[in-house]
Amino acid sequence: ARGTDVSAVSGRLTLAQDDGGNLGTIDRQSSPEMWYRVLLKDAPIGKSLPLVCEWTDPAGKVVHRNRYSTRQIDRANWPTHARYRFGPDSTAGTWTVKLLLDGRVLHSLTFEVTDVEASK
Repeated sequence: ARGTDVSAVSGRLTLAQDDGGNLGTIDRQSSPEMWYRVLLKDAPIGKSLPLVCEWTDPAGKVVHRNRYSTRQIDRANWPTHARYRFGPDSTAGTWTVKLLLDGRVLHSLTFEVTDVEASK
């Protein structure tokens, strides 16, 4: 029953430089590397969790999947993150990013991918 009580307190999308905010819109022309930062709650102390992060485009296709294990957890509230770089070829529209543990969604977030310059 490892990690069955784990939940996510919060999740945010930021650039590598974390300003504490949450980006709702991403400019694909600037090819940003996005960080999906999730704070887990009731993480199992002394264990590591196998996490999967899925980045899904507007058509519902999983474009990128991060599979990783956390470091050994030493506190119940455990911050984790996954990264993905967007580029000019990334589909514009509403994307979803999800963090999963054993197939269970811990947190998900939707955001817009646009050409920020073109919309000014």
